[in-house]
Amino acid sequence: MALPQRIIILFLLLAILSGIGAWVAAYFSVLRHDLLPAEKSHFPWYATANAGANSGAVATVDLRESTQTLSAHFLLPAQATYPYATLSVTLDEHKFGAPLMDWSRYSTLVLNIKCQPANTLTFSLYTQEPDISRLPDIESFRPAQSFFNCTDDWTLIRIAFSNLATPVWWLDRYQLGIASQAYHLDKVRSFAIVNSDQSARDVQSSITVANVTLEGRTAVPVYTALIIGLLLWGTFGAWLATTFIKRKSESQRAGMDFTYYPVAQESRHKREKTNLINYLASEYINPDLTLEITAAALGLNRTKINQLLREETGFTFAGYLNRLRLIEAARLLVEEQMGVAEAAYAVGFGNQSYFNRAFKKEYGCSPSSYKKLEPCVNSNAIT
Repeated sequence: MALPQRIIILFLLLAILSGIGAWVAAYFSVLRHDLLPAEKSHFPWYATANAGANSGAVATVDLRESTQTLSAHFLLPAQATYPYATLSVTLDEHKFGAPLMDWSRYSTLVLNIKCQPANTLTFSLYTQEPDISRLPDIESFRPAQSFFNCTDDWTLIRIAFSNLATPVWWLDRYQLGIASQAYHLDKVRSFAIVNSDQSARDVQSSITVANVTLEGRTAVPVYTALIIGLLLWGTFGAWLATTFIKRKSESQRAGMDFTYYPVAQESRHKREKTNLINYLASEYINPDLTLEITAAALGLNRTKINQLLREETGFTFAGYLNRLRLIEAARLLVEEQMGVAEAAYAVGFGNQSYFNRAFKKEYGCSPSSYKKLEPCVNSNAIT
């Protein structure tokens, strides 16, 4: 499989796994605990209903329980002062060593509730207050409250624990400042649904709760998924970087261009002979060229030069040099119609008389006759 295709497949697999991991982490980070039915709750509790008034006629309440619902039917007298009817859920201290519940992992209580008639109710969460709360006095526990509307249709009411406030009357009773609003969710005694000042009077009323659910979030699954994801993506990134570095190095090694000359297959003797012939073919027109200069230029001794020339041409150095010069002079005379003296000096002869004698010896006639294409005795003449 080609590398780019492997990278794409691995990337897609990691992306899919990351998506699945994020969904799983989000799902398991949500904490949910249903208090109803009581048999399935790991917070043992029991329900109570209380009614009364500060003065005047007394309110009445009737608690009705079933497996799936809690219901309180109550009547608030018009002539009573601050009448109240309360539906409470309290930790069962007979099953726990300490009558407190730790709800610090939760942030919200969700109620599925309806009222007949529609009503405005109070939610109160009772928590233990250090140095103040004493059993069995429930009023010594700090009440943290909020208000909500209850209709005659089933409605989900979400009570956010962060939005609860302690009533001023309780703070005044225990001489606490009005800004003292902190309460302890790890020391919950009970919660209650209570009527408010806006609840109807002299009307038979009811509150029915079908579901009570604690909700919260924990960061453990999210952090776990994040660590695993970072390890997987980090490993993939390291593998990718290593692979590209390796491939780049291999590509650079494969693409390097070297300039060099192949190993010569000819013998040293042949190379020396070839170098000598090529050197004389380019330098013969130099009037100062001598055997000594040639030997120094090629790194050969005089004897070796003459030996090589005899093997290749049958001439000595002087004879071969003169032959090259005369051949070119003859061409210049005939083809270029160059003057005799000019041709002599052009091919490296420094003395015209010597040139004339050498030319006549080589071609059987004088340079001027040769230029005119007159018949020559020597067969080397150009016709």
